[in-house]
Amino acid sequence: MAVKLVVSDIDGTLVGKDEVLSSAIDELDDLLRRYRIKFTLASGRTAPMMAEFTKRLHITLPTVVCNGSGAYRQGQFIWNDFLNSMEMKPAIDFADSLDLAIIISNGDCEAAYRRNAYIQRHIDKFGKWNNIYHPSEAEFSAAKIQKLLIIDPLYPGRIDSVIEKLDVATGSFSIVRYDARGIEIMSSGSSKGSAIRRLAGYLGVDLRDVLAIGNEINDIDMLKNAGIGAAVANSADELKQCADYVCVNEDIYGVIEAVRRFCLP
Repeated sequence: MAVKLVVSDIDGTLVGKDEVLSSAIDELDDLLRRYRIKFTLASGRTAPMMAEFTKRLHITLPTVVCNGSGAYRQGQFIWNDFLNSMEMKPAIDFADSLDLAIIISNGDCEAAYRRNAYIQRHIDKFGKWNNIYHPSEAEFSAAKIQKLLIIDPLYPGRIDSVIEKLDVATGSFSIVRYDARGIEIMSSGSSKGSAIRRLAGYLGVDLRDVLAIGNEINDIDMLKNAGIGAAVANSADELKQCADYVCVNEDIYGVIEAVRRFCLP
């Protein structure tokens, strides 16, 4: 099969845990440009947080933001899916009472609901989550939330009590459970898998001609929806089990490996 589009995750895939962009980005860029490979990104990040990657890789195609809740191209959103903020409020209030880390994304910005010790450590180490977004009671109904991330850095299992504050029977949102400490909530139907289907349709590309590359469990449906799903070597075991190809190399070197294997003539 001829791969006509490559979609890659960022964190844990193009960059490692240190979130530092290595010099290998130039090797990947040279490879993509030399062979005219169409390449874009699908990430949990907001559009501004992906800007350095799109610039270094000369990406002009739409990028998938907030794990599928939005798609962004040259300053404009192609689609935007938002949660019902009032539906999320009981869980946010309860998580806040437990001093959990709450991160709210709206596609343009990612902000902490409150600055606590965990948030401060990430500010100091990575320079992110230094924005605070804490709407008042009156402002909450108008809050735009594309993605809600709640992390309990101290006590595994408490996140279950946060989930209990949500009315899952409404079917208006989906929950991705990363481990005993973290959940991610997005509107129902919003995922990286649904996003690459929408993206392929927008670009007129058959899904069978898409190569998707990732590393984490929230990449599973993306890999399953693509014609070829590749997992970099440092991927979660659950992702490796559903991948068509598991790279020998980690992070960006795994991405380069997958591109060379499936995209070169």
